[in-house]
Amino acid sequence: MSRLTWEIIYPPLVQSYDYVGKVEPSLAQELGFTDEVTVFAGGGDNACGAIGAGVIQDKSALCSIGTSGVVLNVEFDHVTSYDSNLHFFNHSIPHTYYAMSVTLAAGYSLNWLKRTFFDDDSFETIMRQAETSKIGSDYYLRLI
Repeated sequence: MSRLTWEIIYPPLVQSYDYVGKVEPSLAQELGFTDEVTVFAGGGDNACGAIGAGVIQDKSALCSIGTSGVVLNVEFDHVTSYDSNLHFFNHSIPHTYYAMSVTLAAGYSLNWLKRTFFDDDSFETIMRQAETSKIGSDYYLRLI
């Protein structure tokens, strides 16, 4: 029996934007793909989400609310300093970076608010009330 090596166990390291091949034709057919599907290495979920949303220019930003909540800002300058108050990453785009702040309970927090205080109201009603509330909401603050 031959010895397993790192080269056998793991694929080679490539950049997130590198082309790595095509989906095997038998798998493409099984999945119902009609054309050849090209495969790229990929990237972090928020970096790829920003690319998909077209947020790729310097100082462009994205706010994404789902289970988590993300505010992401594209940066061309890698020496930007946020004094450790934000995450700062290499982007999936060459020579590009992004700053990001995250909360892990954004969408779930809205669901909690509805169940706890507005169980009989629709999400649409809650959103209308939020749109008409004054800034600061009479000092209401929820810490997550």
